[in-house]
Amino acid sequence: MISWEPLQERHVRGTCNRGVVWIRLNHEDKVTGIYTLFAVTDKLVPRTDRDETLAGAKEWAEDTLQLMDWAEELELINNKKKKR
Repeated sequence: MISWEPLQERHVRGTCNRGVVWIRLNHEDKVTGIYTLFAVTDKLVPRTDRDETLAGAKEWAEDTLQLMDWAEELELINNKKKKR
């Protein structure tokens, strides 16, 4: 889960157990990018109208974080099976 701070100067900062997430908006309040600063920095660029909204970008960031967690869980399960 990401803990979001209020919008400040076209940026929203979020924190989670992996690190920091930033959402950047343009002058029309449309999201231009979601930046995840975890082990490496990645940028997600909106592809749909929904992704360009702040609510949509927050949901997308939360979904991305959940997918990362699930991928790690699956990797652990697979590694345990290989050791048998």
